[in-house]
Amino acid sequence: MKTIDIPDAKVRVRNLDAHPHLECEGFGVYEWVPERDGDGVATEVHLVLDFPSIPMSVVLGMKSADAVDRLIAALMRHRNAVFGASES
Repeated sequence: MKTIDIPDAKVRVRNLDAHPHLECEGFGVYEWVPERDGDGVATEVHLVLDFPSIPMSVVLGMKSADAVDRLIAALMRHRNAVFGASES
């Protein structure tokens, strides 16, 4: 398994209450294949965000392992800052 370096935060901690934002109701992570029937080789990883205030999902398509690793590392960095590092 590849080791992921957790980067330092590049943005300061901030409160976004004064900025327009959407509350996320749920999310999913899926492998994506270009063929409409779902057969074939997956070429992207999609993070799908669901918002109750809009009638559609927002999809973040990641086209490389590096993009997925950078998202994971950023999430881990902020998880550790907010909730503390996990024991595992």
